[in-house]
Amino acid sequence: MPTVDLITYCYPSDIHCLYKGWKAFRNSHKYPFHEVILIRQRCRGINAGEIDPSVRILESEDYPDIFAQFNIDADDPVASAVSNPGSRYYWKYHCMNQLIGLSASSADYIAFTDCDNLLEREREGNPWVKRGLDILQNQHDVLMVCPSHGGPGGDERTKVISQCMFLCERQRFLDLDYNVPVPDGVQWGEFHFEFEGRIWRYAQRHPVYRVMLGKPPIIIHQAWL
Repeated sequence: MPTVDLITYCYPSDIHCLYKGWKAFRNSHKYPFHEVILIRQRCRGINAGEIDPSVRILESEDYPDIFAQFNIDADDPVASAVSNPGSRYYWKYHCMNQLIGLSASSADYIAFTDCDNLLEREREGNPWVKRGLDILQNQHDVLMVCPSHGGPGGDERTKVISQCMFLCERQRFLDLDYNVPVPDGVQWGEFHFEFEGRIWRYAQRHPVYRVMLGKPPIIIHQAWL
């Protein structure tokens, strides 16, 4: 049986909400994860209270060279021109979490999720992770799998990429090229340097897809920010 880690991340603006709602967050994923990891991004020194002691806590400050580890230029002039630290979606803040998780995990697969997401109507015995594993192991042109966002229909293949919640094979993402150019005719933007934007760039150049599972469950975005 392959191992799967659940990895989430928080920022100074949402850490207190996450700690307060941790039980509901964790219980919405009905899967026996190998490990649950919380990446606290720029939260060192913040006392948010107590959390399940089995959770492994990582501090982003302990990974100063994470971009170099994945051959990403932290001083990319194009990225600096389209994204700055004052932006809500500053590319470094929306890229480092998954890279840290990939580096720190030892599992075969990782379920990444924003911390303000819950799953609604997940069913015991047939969790989204189990369904996602079956797809990733048998459909090799599928790069990542995510639960439904509430739309109609069954499983859907798409080139549209989202990092809000997804399952991936860890080694495959460790080996991925995160510097694929944007397609011809596309102007560089902030999105293209975020983690999901880098995966989008890769998916446009290669015959790979994201699968959105049919419901249930459904991702519920609590939208704390």
